[in-house]
Amino acid sequence: MPSHFTNPQRIYLQIANYLHEQNLLKKIEAGGKLPAIRQLATRLKVNPNTLQRTYHLLARQAVIVPKRGIGYFLTNEGLERVVKLRRAQFLTTELPIFFRHLYRLGITFDEIRQHRLSI
Repeated sequence: MPSHFTNPQRIYLQIANYLHEQNLLKKIEAGGKLPAIRQLATRLKVNPNTLQRTYHLLARQAVIVPKRGIGYFLTNEGLERVVKLRRAQFLTTELPIFFRHLYRLGITFDEIRQHRLSI
């Protein structure tokens, strides 16, 4: 769990990204129950309303589903949804920055291949 929030990104988004990562690492299984809002809020030392906002976002993304009176659960398609969301984020946000760095530093794909082979 993120123990402190130093990233300028809003805290509820940082928590959502953390839960996406847990999903990608398969630490939350399909159909698995997520921690209760108050429980996780206490563990993260955040306001329960912040966690409620995170869970609401994940529900809108169809990653989790609320079951009234029981809690929140990862949907069966949750992992696929997270992969799709994260791929889109990577392609639109991170990849252009990566290519910009390659261009500015004059790094070629051959250099990247060589470096990868030397690891």
